[in-house]
Amino acid sequence: MTSCCQPRQDNDQASLPSGKNGGWASLLDKHNRSPLARTARVMLAGLEPGYRLIVQSRNRLFDRGWRSATTLPHPTISIGNLTAGGTGKTPLTIALARKLQAWGHHPAVLLRGYRAAAGRSDEAVELASELGSQVPVQADPDRAAAARRAMQSSLPIDVFLLDDGFQHRRINRDLDLVLIDATRPWGHDHLLPRGLLREPKQNLRRAAAVIVTRADQIDSARLAELDREIESLTGRPVLAHLASRWTGYRSADNQVLPLDLLRHQRVVGFAGLGNPAGFIASLEAHAKEVVKVWSFPDHHPYTQNELRQMFAKAARLGAQAIVTTEKDWSRLPPPEAPPEVACSGATQHAEGCCVPLPPPEMNSRIVQPPALPGGTADLGATQQFRGAKGCCVPPSSSPLPLYRAVLSLHWLDGQDDLDTLLRSCLEKAQRGIRT
Repeated sequence: MTSCCQPRQDNDQASLPSGKNGGWASLLDKHNRSPLARTARVMLAGLEPGYRLIVQSRNRLFDRGWRSATTLPHPTISIGNLTAGGTGKTPLTIALARKLQAWGHHPAVLLRGYRAAAGRSDEAVELASELGSQVPVQADPDRAAAARRAMQSSLPIDVFLLDDGFQHRRINRDLDLVLIDATRPWGHDHLLPRGLLREPKQNLRRAAAVIVTRADQIDSARLAELDREIESLTGRPVLAHLASRWTGYRSADNQVLPLDLLRHQRVVGFAGLGNPAGFIASLEAHAKEVVKVWSFPDHHPYTQNELRQMFAKAARLGAQAIVTTEKDWSRLPPPEAPPEVACSGATQHAEGCCVPLPPPEMNSRIVQPPALPGGTADLGATQQFRGAKGCCVPPSSSPLPLYRAVLSLHWLDGQDDLDTLLRSCLEKAQRGIRT
């Protein structure tokens, strides 16, 4: 009887997320009526008043001048939000840095670097990759220290961008931009940990301007209602509306591929984002069929075992490609040596296929494995057989291509108004008028 090879078992048996909703964050949604979600919301609600007190006390210290803030030596522009999770801060920071460069300025980006290791984080990696060597990117919870390091570069830095700076009140800013995600503007209407609000929405009045992101993902009536609510909180109309759109894909060797690449393909996706809804919607819009999406917690550090499980599951589902985001790509572990696979009988494992072992005289030689059923996957690597007992090592490269989506911002309106605001901020700083 023919039997298939069984993969070596790892000690770190990871469990992949079961759905699209991003782990614990889905429990906060009042529409999730599962017993677990209801229980979690009740328990977390008991912690919300304590968090509110801490936030209000801290803000009061700065509002009344009892705690001082540092003024950086150059104009400082903050790009922040009101909720935990993604609202598009990093893409807007990249766009502003490029705009400032086009105007002849030399910006530096300062960010906290959530879960940063050795001064690097997923946001820092993405920013540095997109902006190149002409824009210093410094990740440090102490933004003043980050600014000092940026100033030590050979570049004539003349403006600072604070990525995720709204709650970082230890640094004064000349312009405070706050992003609101149209698909989840108020973080389930509760402060952390019961909801996703980092501070009460009434604190939007500190912002110089509010920009609504993912504005194309809700209907016009809901968008108009959100705009009115924001204006009632800030006393100013919304400055601009943004849409995030995919423009293509990057391959493992960093080639940019066209957006219609997956139009006739079955795909799976994975992402660790604060709000994965935009990623999922875009993936469904641009692929023939999305057979599975794994949604991990925000800033999730991936393991080799999780990757092996996802690729194996994708192959079993008949997927032809795997798609993720640029941030998630930066959190993938480095390539490892392929694990040994124990073969039994006269068969060996070739990415899910059982094929005859080569005769003994071919042991320790390199041979080409057969194509997968249906011919949809290109192994792109040879198979090496080891030992007289039929142990083998699968190909080091995956039979499924892994792409990350190329994201760009599209201004629905308000770009000229933002330009005017930026120029005014920079001109005031040149005249010595700082906040």
